[in-house]
Amino acid sequence: MNLEMGLFQQQTMKLVMTQQLRQAISLLQYSSLELSEYIEDQALENPLLEVLESEETPFIPDAPVLWRDRDESGVENGAESFLEQIKESRTDLTTILFEQLQHLNSDKATHDHITYLIYNLNEQGYLQVDVDKAVNEGSMTESQFHKALFHLQGMEPIGVGARSLAESLLIQMREHPEEFELAETIVEFYLQPFAEKKWKALSEELQVTMKELQDVHDYIQQFNPWPTQGMGGEQPRFITPDVYVVREDDQWRVQLNDESLPRIRLNDSIGIY
Repeated sequence: MNLEMGLFQQQTMKLVMTQQLRQAISLLQYSSLELSEYIEDQALENPLLEVLESEETPFIPDAPVLWRDRDESGVENGAESFLEQIKESRTDLTTILFEQLQHLNSDKATHDHITYLIYNLNEQGYLQVDVDKAVNEGSMTESQFHKALFHLQGMEPIGVGARSLAESLLIQMREHPEEFELAETIVEFYLQPFAEKKWKALSEELQVTMKELQDVHDYIQQFNPWPTQGMGGEQPRFITPDVYVVREDDQWRVQLNDESLPRIRLNDSIGIY
């Protein structure tokens, strides 16, 4: 039997699952929150990536960004923003503090000095006067100022009367049943670089692991950056949607909300050799 053998060509189409394609398919399944967390994790591992945070945050003295998910401003259709909700608690804060002041065993001078400080709190419960201004306007000495401030910062809500975000967090931490020395050190001396996720440099300077820094981050998240938040009854909370449904030319269109995602750029402060 003779077998005839020959060469022939055949064209076929085949999808090759490259690593980039696998990653793209995986990312498409993420929600906005999951995608933001993924981007931040990648930025921790890659020093060339820099994540730009949103600038729309409530006013906090010396405030780095650590609670982006709590920023609920920018509500449309006439709904009240998160900042407006905080302002509504101002009257309640003053009332609550004066009620506590009535039960405070102090002399009249100290009572008057605390009253002066209460009237100089902003909507978030932060103190807006420094010691020099208080001495000039409040008819008190530096010693009397610190005494009145000590009593004020001992009142509820915990963290009220702080002069910065770091001080408010430290007040709350020291009231916490569990002591976390590394977290207190970072909040007191390294809060800004820590919030900017410059963890690699902090890890080297403090001689701690990235896991320990992540533990500090998770620990800090349980505290409130705004002492007055949640006062005055339960307020409606507005969330940031992943998509918007808008009507254009008698048609409905789904629009991705890119504003909820962090911005990424190359960190040009790192030299490449």
